[in-house]
Amino acid sequence: MVMQFMLLFSRQGKLRLQKWYVAHPDKLKKKITRELVTTILARKPKMCSFLEWRELKVCELDIIFNFEKAYFILDELLLGGEVQETSKKNVLKAIAAQDLLQEEETPQGFFEDHGLG
Repeated sequence: MVMQFMLLFSRQGKLRLQKWYVAHPDKLKKKITRELVTTILARKPKMCSFLEWRELKVCELDIIFNFEKAYFILDELLLGGEVQETSKKNVLKAIAAQDLLQEEETPQGFFEDHGLG
């Protein structure tokens, strides 16, 4: 079974990341999101993070910072809703390479440019 979507939201119910692998109308996406947030937030924090919802399995996660990195990691793991990479080591290598590339592309600030930083 192909993963249909992934939703990541905070304990306050704020949607942090969403990725849809199967086309759904926006109205249905909003309904699914609302139902899942309501269902998962009603659970105690110490409860299992996996549950069944309709015919799907649901995993509760929180992402607050570095959402761009979360999308990158997600894209390394999944492609079109199917598992692309199962090796944690390979994913971590790709993440490290991306971090290095991003550091090289980050422009220096005023102080660094003038030898003050």
